[in-house]
Amino acid sequence: MDLQFPSNPSGRCFSNAYYSRKLSNGEFVDRKRLVYSKHVEKVYYFCYKLVKSNQNKSLLASDGVRDWKHLSEKLKTHENSVEYLTNMSTWNELWLRLSKNQTVDDEMQWEITKEKEHWR
Repeated sequence: MDLQFPSNPSGRCFSNAYYSRKLSNGEFVDRKRLVYSKHVEKVYYFCYKLVKSNQNKSLLASDGVRDWKHLSEKLKTHENSVEYLTNMSTWNELWLRLSKNQTVDDEMQWEITKEKEHWR
């Protein structure tokens, strides 16, 4: 799918190419958590919206980035930061717990289900 993204005044725009990253060994991997908002024309890492931290300093974690000229460098720098690695670890743990139904409220959810079945 080849989507068209609006250009900024200097003629630059977001590209689908940003959704993948080339590793040092030449392998390409998807940036699955990178999202483009057409409403504000910025990119974010969506998991930062779910895993909030007061220590998020990167615009990719908070306000989003619209600097298409420097986006590749910003992504590379961010993806090598301690902030990114910490948040990705937290996100991956949350994703694993969600997939196994082992979240903090798991017991509460079980009680609700039990109560629903009781009143049917």
